[in-house]
Amino acid sequence: MITLNNAVINMWVHEHQNWPNFTWDMESLASKLADIRHR
Repeated sequence: MITLNNAVINMWVHEHQNWPNFTWDMESLASKLADIRHR
């Protein structure tokens, strides 16, 4: 998802610049997943 001046542009996964070489912040992802898991 890309935001530009409050507009949201949804993209297909293969349209992202780094496809298919994704990276992520493990700490950020883990805390969000833990929040959902413990609801």
